[in-house]
Amino acid sequence: MAVNTKELITGTFFGLATAMAFSISPLFVRKGLAEGFSAEIGLTVGVTAAALSYALILLFIDRGALDVRRLPGRGPVLWELSAAAAIVTGTWLRYRAMALIPLAIVSALGRVNSLVILLLARRSVTPRVWIGGALIIAGTMLLSF
Repeated sequence: MAVNTKELITGTFFGLATAMAFSISPLFVRKGLAEGFSAEIGLTVGVTAAALSYALILLFIDRGALDVRRLPGRGPVLWELSAAAAIVTGTWLRYRAMALIPLAIVSALGRVNSLVILLLARRSVTPRVWIGGALIIAGTMLLSF
């Protein structure tokens, strides 16, 4: 897949912004858990806030996505529902872990997702990519412990 320079810069910015958001969210989760929320209530509040945020994005940024004539067939919707179920399950388990062990360890364990993605990818993965994924996980674990 060829990527032009503008897309590379924009995508890299969004990727780094994603990393920043995912990096600070456990601090907020831990604070909520410390102040009395259970993992389940915390997740409910978080998912509700996310749904409201997405609704605002649709209303104010991507209003065209609300056009029912543009909705995809049943197949893509089922994939998105499966992704949502995986995200909610993963987030719930992450909240439970953060209630029990240090955030740095939860974060390091979460880096295993890189290897899972590589294992489940439906394309050939080069040894260089495997080595890169292993180095990312090793580096994160070194920083976390």
